[in-house]
Amino acid sequence: MKKFAVIGNPIKHSLSPALHNWVFKSLEIDAEYEKKRVFQNQLNGIISDLHCGKLDGINVTIPHKENIMQYLDEINPRAKSIGAVNLIMKNGNKLVGNNTDWFGLTMALKKNGIDVDKLIKELVTNASVEFTAYYYFTLLRANCTGMEGEGVKGVIEDARLEDLSHFESCIERIYQLGGSLPKDATEFIKMSGCEFLQLPPNPTDLKAILEKCLKAEQGALVNWDRVCQMTSGKDPVTYDIAKDILAEEVEHESWFLELLYARPSGHMRRKYPGERPHTSKHSRSLG
Repeated sequence: MKKFAVIGNPIKHSLSPALHNWVFKSLEIDAEYEKKRVFQNQLNGIISDLHCGKLDGINVTIPHKENIMQYLDEINPRAKSIGAVNLIMKNGNKLVGNNTDWFGLTMALKKNGIDVDKLIKELVTNASVEFTAYYYFTLLRANCTGMEGEGVKGVIEDARLEDLSHFESCIERIYQLGGSLPKDATEFIKMSGCEFLQLPPNPTDLKAILEKCLKAEQGALVNWDRVCQMTSGKDPVTYDIAKDILAEEVEHESWFLELLYARPSGHMRRKYPGERPHTSKHSRSLG
């Protein structure tokens, strides 16, 4: 008889044994599934049970999804990118960790016609753009000097803080979809293609600074519109995030168009820096 278990702490609430044992019985599979309350210092014992055949496989729930990875021989690339496993099976003498938390979500999206890998790539690239824009806007803002520069500095500050919100807004979704950020920050920043945001030859040239800010916002509009087009009617969660980021980027563009070309925009300054009227619900970590 094959023996399986789900481990965690607490574990009393788990319905996994009832579900799995019903499936085993219905399909006439000679196996049983139980739940085990396991403390951190007992993980070694569970690993030993797997190696010696007392257990043929386990599901892993909180709080062990990350800690148990150190005991495994192999980890599926998707689980490695998520940074957690919830399933451990034997492959010969090796224990292999996997993560199936993302599987149901991605299957539903694929059924709706979403290329999940392409969507993840778009989101990671956009996150890179927003993060890098936040950095460069910090430099540009600092070089808005003099009486005239003081007003420009305030507008760039509003856009800068909301770009950070845009970065934070899409991070959770990237990981929910089974993606991850690059481990190398240099690689991440290079993905953005935002080198044009470096300080102009005359670092305090306000017109040149505003032109750079406008170019960044117009690029962001194209990026987030593309995500909206990909997910509209197919992935409501990602669409909601992209739509709200896009709404703020539209406002940012109008600010810089008005400052550069005296074009009426109908916009008002934020009530306070970092207000992020559309994306605050997606970036709660920022307060």
